[in-house]
Amino acid sequence: MASKKCVGAMLIKLSANYSLMASDSPEIINARANTHVEMSDGIEDNFWAAAVNQIIAEAKDNFPPSVGMIRGKALALMAKMQPEANDIDAARAWQQLARYLISDGVHGGPMWRNGGDNADNVHPLAKVAAQRFGERRFVNRMEDDNGTDFAQFRGIFDALQKREAETVNMLPTVRNMLQQLGNGLADTSRQLSPPPRAIGLEPINHYRRNADAPAANPELASRVNAFMAKIAQKKAT
Repeated sequence: MASKKCVGAMLIKLSANYSLMASDSPEIINARANTHVEMSDGIEDNFWAAAVNQIIAEAKDNFPPSVGMIRGKALALMAKMQPEANDIDAARAWQQLARYLISDGVHGGPMWRNGGDNADNVHPLAKVAAQRFGERRFVNRMEDDNGTDFAQFRGIFDALQKREAETVNMLPTVRNMLQQLGNGLADTSRQLSPPPRAIGLEPINHYRRNADAPAANPELASRVNAFMAKIAQKKAT
């Protein structure tokens, strides 16, 4: 989280460049400062200051930026500091998997080349996408189906990448809240209670037969009864 000193300095700079902010009341200025501090959660002073300076440099009108714009710019600058971890698309993910995820050659199951030593060379999102696509299906894919298979893989990968981007842009407090909720929903120990039974009604057993009900197949029943009678007679003698 950016310090109050940094946020205050950046607000003064914004006010100097956007005259609309200078006319706000002290109450609004104070509320804006608190909001900026809160929205800077997970962002260090240098990135917050760099984001404000970059927004001012790119400004094309006289309207001050929202705190969301500043946060988004700061996160984008932070992402640029880790190009290798973020520079990935479906095509590159597919290439990484094709190079390192291979068939075991015996059961047709998936395995990492060289016993898993090269698994670290595959982007984490590519691994998750391979699991969703089906690792066994990936290593046993047919060349004629490459176009269709890659189109399906790309849809899976793009959805995962979009969700990851949304998660990264979340405030840490919101991200933690969603994670806790997800852990609660994934708790297998929580079982749904059985539906209540209707009062005065009993479940119907369609396979239960009354003792005096006629046989469904009289001829077969007669033969069975005769056979059972012979067995009983032999036991008696």
